[in-house]
Amino acid sequence: MNKLIIIIFEYNDAVEISKTYSGCYILGNGFDDLIHTLTHTNEGHVIEGRSVTIEEFDEYRFVVVRLFLGGNGKDIIDSLNNLYEEFSYDKIVHPDLGEYEYYIQISSEYIIDEIDDIKRHISEITGHKYIISKYEYIYEWGASQFEINYIIGLASNLTVVLAKWIKNKLSKYTEANVKTFKVPNKVIDIIVRNAKVDKNNLVLVKYYKNEDGKEMYVFSTIYTKYYVQVDENNKITNFESQKRVGD
Repeated sequence: MNKLIIIIFEYNDAVEISKTYSGCYILGNGFDDLIHTLTHTNEGHVIEGRSVTIEEFDEYRFVVVRLFLGGNGKDIIDSLNNLYEEFSYDKIVHPDLGEYEYYIQISSEYIIDEIDDIKRHISEITGHKYIISKYEYIYEWGASQFEINYIIGLASNLTVVLAKWIKNKLSKYTEANVKTFKVPNKVIDIIVRNAKVDKNNLVLVKYYKNEDGKEMYVFSTIYTKYYVQVDENNKITNFESQKRVGD
């Protein structure tokens, strides 16, 4: 059963946040239809001046909508209240997601068409000992921007074998990017030590290199995101946390 946690920001002059709305809903299987609703008019036209960020893992879908030209945040929440059953965010029992050390990241807008086959193959190879998170970003204001990444976490080092199979699977898509990496133990340790969180409640939702060439690891629990920056000498140079909903 898919669960949605959504927060909507309305902006004044595309700079300052003027209003904030949030809600938590049980979606069933209607998530793709919902995202289309958030990004298109009733006539099917793309809505300008907004971005939608989506992060998924386990049964949870975290959505952040930014309305840079102001807009209809309250109307969106009112529609969701009418369509879906609400649930209490602060009473979620955090799932035990397991520990994962080895990762495969897949960047391709076409992976949506192949992800079910990829999941089946991973299950056969690993015996279901894996986790998948998804990051998606949609931006529409003048020029469009779209980004989608899947991160596969593995308990054992099968990344080379699986990455090779995935690369072959996606070879017909010239822009598909598949990379493997291992998360340094110190990255997990600093989150556990500072946030006093169980490592089995953490999932990696994003990995990238910033403009300075430093590696950025973004881990998440149901309630909080953690940002860890690692330099070229494998030294942690920054650690931050951000609540998903609330102050």
